[in-house]
Amino acid sequence: MHAHAAAFASGPAKTQRPLGAETTGQAAQHKDFPFPDSAEGMPKNDGQCMAASKRSLLHNVSLNESAMDYKELLQSCQSIRAISALHECALNLPDDGWRVLRYLQQEVAQMQMAILPAMRIDGDLLLTKHEKNSSHWYEARNLACLFIDGDLTVTGDLLDCDYHGLPILLVRGNMTMRNWLRGGMSTFVHGHVSAQGYIIGHYNDSALFVGGALHAQGYMPRARPYPDMQDVIPHQIQGGVFARQFDIEGAENEDYLAAFAPEVLGGEDGYIWLEEDLVIERQLAGLPVWRT
Repeated sequence: MHAHAAAFASGPAKTQRPLGAETTGQAAQHKDFPFPDSAEGMPKNDGQCMAASKRSLLHNVSLNESAMDYKELLQSCQSIRAISALHECALNLPDDGWRVLRYLQQEVAQMQMAILPAMRIDGDLLLTKHEKNSSHWYEARNLACLFIDGDLTVTGDLLDCDYHGLPILLVRGNMTMRNWLRGGMSTFVHGHVSAQGYIIGHYNDSALFVGGALHAQGYMPRARPYPDMQDVIPHQIQGGVFARQFDIEGAENEDYLAAFAPEVLGGEDGYIWLEEDLVIERQLAGLPVWRT
């Protein structure tokens, strides 16, 4: 993190054409999948619309291993844009959200973002996974941001299972999921966030700025301020939080024991922690996660 972040002004820049609008009606111009497993043959950032896959996003998949992953998701990429186009975003965010977003934009100024349409995914969606070295996969394709141009609805769990900060996730609409495991992927949401179950901060839980409200059975953030932006609370929900809350960052053993059912806790060498996968398993089984 660098000191220039403090100079950011709040609020979006004005634009006559919001980001994503140029993709309308152009998806059929290109047929090739824009993110091959090899970085060779990656499209140049010419602002032209890339492939919109004909493949249906509707699946009946189970947790984790059979989830739709980021490679499948990006088959629906509509266009590739320079990350500098973030100034065109017509997003409703807290002022600090714009400050953080513009900071991140400068950190990855030479990279690109993928524009995807509003979508519904029946099943789990795996956006990152440390064991799959997903951060390297994104970086090899010079991809720093996923921009969903509308609502993102995931009937299963939304899984960010890596501690790296890229890619950034922007949603120009509402986000809906069963459970959301949050790792290092900074997320900016125009509308509301609604989880049937739990929103859980994993290791390196990163920025979350929401223009609407957050609804869930439980909201367990674990975020710390950016080192050079200590005055910015890393999670800000403009419309309010409508969920039982537990701040994992800084929690002591007695806090965990007082708040959670023992079945979702782990421990070793005198330390107690929340086992995120057990929270999700209990939610799927209809069993209690909170102690009372």
